[in-house]
Amino acid sequence: MERELAKCHGFRFMIEERGFPILSGHFEYGESGSGCQGLGYILDMDFIKRFLAVFGVDSFEKTDGKFCWVIHDNSSITKIEPLRKIDGKVFDILEWQKETRKTK
Repeated sequence: MERELAKCHGFRFMIEERGFPILSGHFEYGESGSGCQGLGYILDMDFIKRFLAVFGVDSFEKTDGKFCWVIHDNSSITKIEPLRKIDGKVFDILEWQKETRKTK
């Protein structure tokens, strides 16, 4: 896993073809945005609250252009962290996934 500074781009709420609510967007890595990694999940209210809390905003559109720390490997993003702790809260995606499985 690697921790990289990332810039948010294009995060939007949408309903996919089978009717599932989805968050879609990507993180740009590096100073020139040369690398990027997408993030797309079926949403629940807990995911929405945790994602927005990283940035201290109330809508996905307000994350555009904001920076954060992303913990990831080539296949997945496991954690999203605010630039500074006072800016927001850490979103541990693996923890969210475990909690979501327990409630099903």
